[in-house]
Amino acid sequence: MTVDFIITTINKTKEEILSLLEKTNIKGHILVGNQGQNENSCYEINENEYRASVYNETSTGVSLNRNFLLSKSTADFVIFLDDDVVLNNFISLEDFNSSNCLAIRYNCASSNPDRPIKQILKDKRLKFSDVKSYGVWGIFFNRKYLLNNNLAFNEEVGPGRYINHGEDTLFLKTYLKSGGKIIQKSKVVFTVSQETSTWKDGDIERELISHGFIYKKIFGKIGKFYLYYYCFRHFKEIKKVHPKITFKYAIRTLKKGFRGEIN
Repeated sequence: MTVDFIITTINKTKEEILSLLEKTNIKGHILVGNQGQNENSCYEINENEYRASVYNETSTGVSLNRNFLLSKSTADFVIFLDDDVVLNNFISLEDFNSSNCLAIRYNCASSNPDRPIKQILKDKRLKFSDVKSYGVWGIFFNRKYLLNNNLAFNEEVGPGRYINHGEDTLFLKTYLKSGGKIIQKSKVVFTVSQETSTWKDGDIERELISHGFIYKKIFGKIGKFYLYYYCFRHFKEIKKVHPKITFKYAIRTLKKGFRGEIN
């Protein structure tokens, strides 16, 4: 079995990419999407046990980046990571060879004490309720299954920076609905800092619209309840970064996305 580690980042020099690879501790093959560049190009890194195919892209957007890198992969399994990952333990390919499951998930821990990550403590098959707040972290997907079922990240929505439901959540919902399954392994394999990612705050209006759109796709009619619940729960966090925003504006913008007015 072969694995491609897919990492999204932005505005990195070649020296910074190499430093990033050393930090990850990943000895396997890595596909790096380096967005925000002046031109589209690619190059290979084979240095100090680290192997990577680096794609410089003029575009920006996590979903766009991941979909592009998925199209470049030829491995049996792929895993989508951010640029603040550290691989603590080498992955045992026996987990893939001895299982007929379509995806395997491992626990990851946070090195940021202010943002702990809840662990799933036993091996089991996961439901959407188990993974909806985790995102795709720690999940190795069967690449051919993704391609055969036309599964990709929705490029109209962004990450769930504040409310914890982003393009990852929508991807997982679609994946499980297609018949895909995820088997949880209890061991902790990754650590993430959750504070050094190069993906910065963007347009808060677009993010809220995206979340409203996601709630409708995930929760259907009862999604309106979640609009209020999640906005109330995370409004203080949003306001710290966007002090001029009002609760009324946030709700109105979420509803706009819920109605499908995503553009």
